[in-house]
Amino acid sequence: MIPRLFRLGKKGASTVEFVIILPLFILMTMVLWQAVVLGKGIMDTQAALRDAVRVAATTGDAEKGKEQGEESFGDWGNYQMKNFTVEIDNNEAVAKAETEIPILFMKSTPYTYTSEAQAPVVKPVNVYAGLEMPPMGDGEFGMPVANPIITSDYGMRWHPVNGGYKLHSGLDFGGPYDTPIYAIGDGVVTYAGWMNGYGYTVDINHGGGIVSRYAHQESQYIRVTQGEQVTRGQRIGGIGNTGWSTGPHLHFEIRVNNVPQDPKPYIF
Repeated sequence: MIPRLFRLGKKGASTVEFVIILPLFILMTMVLWQAVVLGKGIMDTQAALRDAVRVAATTGDAEKGKEQGEESFGDWGNYQMKNFTVEIDNNEAVAKAETEIPILFMKSTPYTYTSEAQAPVVKPVNVYAGLEMPPMGDGEFGMPVANPIITSDYGMRWHPVNGGYKLHSGLDFGGPYDTPIYAIGDGVVTYAGWMNGYGYTVDINHGGGIVSRYAHQESQYIRVTQGEQVTRGQRIGGIGNTGWSTGPHLHFEIRVNNVPQDPKPYIF
């Protein structure tokens, strides 16, 4: 009799535990779903703003920028971009967005995420600079390497050295050590030396708030100094493997007012 009562007691306890745990599991699942929807809604809004400003700034066409932004936002279905505007004012592209994200048990009062982005309109550079000129591309600037092979694109990714999901703020071009690196346009060298995770780096100011960055070089490959005037197509260094790098490559960035941009529209 005693063992039977003991078994019944255990069964009853298990039932109680199940009754308690099941609602908690459902609640945790709903909270997780809410976090995913909120995070994705914010990320898609930022992607729309980023691409809209990029296209508007590089083409001078606000309507094209808006079309690209709407395409980048996509149609996931769980949230909606209610207000989205792209304008060019005083030679600056400005995009603004409002996204409604549903909140559990509050369908009539969704969370509204509001943000904006801006960048100066880029003026085309049409200077050809001599013997070592790499392929021109269709962008406003030339190529930083002669045979561009992208090994890592611009955008969010898992950091290969430090871990974590972070913005990869440029393009990686693979190549052997000391593969020539070229200035993408006329400008002034504002930095040439060691820059923490970037390793040995060269920055060139092209005017209009636009700076190009060439990172992970070796010190002995750098051919320019701070304050030096350079021309489009001039060799400034070579591919290396310094800083937060796992193999020889060029990490190339375009920064507008010190904000990293997707380099592809500028050079391709």
